[in-house]
Amino acid sequence: MSEYEPSGASPHPFGQALRGFAEKSPLTRALPSASKHQSVPRGCCVKTPLLVSACLAGEACRYDGVSKPHPGVQALVERGAALPVCPEYLGGLGVPRIPCEIREGLVLNAEGADCTLAFRAGAQLALNVAQTRGCGQAILKARSPSCGCGQVYDGTFSRTLHEGDGVFAALLKKKGVRVWTEENAPFAEFEVEAFSSCAGEAAGAAGGKPRKRGVLLVAYGAGNPQSAAALRRVRAEAERRFVLPARWAYTSETLRERIALARMKSDSVLKALRRMAFERYEEIAVQSLHLIPGVEYDGVLGDVELARRELPCDIRVGLPLLFSPDDAASAAAALLAHVRSFRSGREPVICMGHGSGRHGAAALYQALSDNVRNLDDSVRVACMNGAPSLEDVLNALDFASDEKELWLMPLLSVSGRHARHDMAGGHGQSWRSRLEEAGFLCRADVRGLADAGSFVELWMERLRAVLRSFDRPPSDPAATLQGVCS
Repeated sequence: MSEYEPSGASPHPFGQALRGFAEKSPLTRALPSASKHQSVPRGCCVKTPLLVSACLAGEACRYDGVSKPHPGVQALVERGAALPVCPEYLGGLGVPRIPCEIREGLVLNAEGADCTLAFRAGAQLALNVAQTRGCGQAILKARSPSCGCGQVYDGTFSRTLHEGDGVFAALLKKKGVRVWTEENAPFAEFEVEAFSSCAGEAAGAAGGKPRKRGVLLVAYGAGNPQSAAALRRVRAEAERRFVLPARWAYTSETLRERIALARMKSDSVLKALRRMAFERYEEIAVQSLHLIPGVEYDGVLGDVELARRELPCDIRVGLPLLFSPDDAASAAAALLAHVRSFRSGREPVICMGHGSGRHGAAALYQALSDNVRNLDDSVRVACMNGAPSLEDVLNALDFASDEKELWLMPLLSVSGRHARHDMAGGHGQSWRSRLEEAGFLCRADVRGLADAGSFVELWMERLRAVLRSFDRPPSDPAATLQGVCS
């Protein structure tokens, strides 16, 4: 079972995809992993970072369960010079799967089912990886409904080609990425140069000595075994992916006190940073699991600023998931991928966010809501505080049956009191009770976003951006801007 799937849940294609990629590391590898690419020299990347279709790299992720390895692409990946990705995997489509083609703007499989939403969601998640990694060029699988460039099959399943691009290729082009296929890519022109890895191989200013680097992950806290297990998996994923020690800090004083009473260690952000400085860490990447830059995130920045004044460390902070409205598209795609892990039909889903009285934060929730609706109008975002409210969402939903069946899920990093009490509790003021009193049949998935592989992926890319900033020379303005809050 995938580490991102809840115990007892049936396997889901997105979880299976994450498991396959985690084992073989084709999706998110910035550097060679300890798998079949062990002989890769550490610290290689293309001058202009390059994205490639995972099937061309030899990964068996096509619709028919096989790969289409291309020697030139495989050579780039073996040298750590290219990043493989499969948008159809990310969109929650299993392997093998029914073949799909594009007809009149829709992606239909051979049985006539509309798979457009899954293709768009996977394309958006893959785009997020490309943008975070600075990929300016891509080599994609020719004629694929996701990756085809210039020609794709016409939707008749007769192997007839016509002009057009796959869903992912079209999105990359729209965002300014130069797209090739394996049939026309200028492999001889892709130069490779060395650069220091995310695993702390950047040389220090004095004598070229490596600097000790670590990761501090930040969350509100874990008040139940499910949340604690989810946060342990996030930490394990960070350590596996970046080959760096990672630890947690909790922002909730109440939860820290409760954990202390159980004679378990828990640190605030400031205490954790002091502890890491005492252990002689010189570069510390701080990544919180906050959704928006709200009051709690401000508290993290405040503690970091205090630590900078007293500690001899280079401390940098990653962005929350929704730092600007531009982040809403990738978060919406991740949300729909998570929804597919528990919803089998088309029942409406209401996602409960915390909300905020801040105008800027409210605008971020609204941007997320708008992007989710554009992808799937049956999924809505509502907030406990501010807009859009639960009442706003209920008035806008169109129920196709008299049963009025719907799902509730928390738009929160971990499953705590808000999810279990305010959303799904049995008392009269919970969202579930209010909806049932109004005649709705409610089901709830109380897992937090840290249980969702699609959201863990976004946080890992935020963390990667912070780690990469350490490796850029101070003269590079991107070292302090792209993907780093402070």
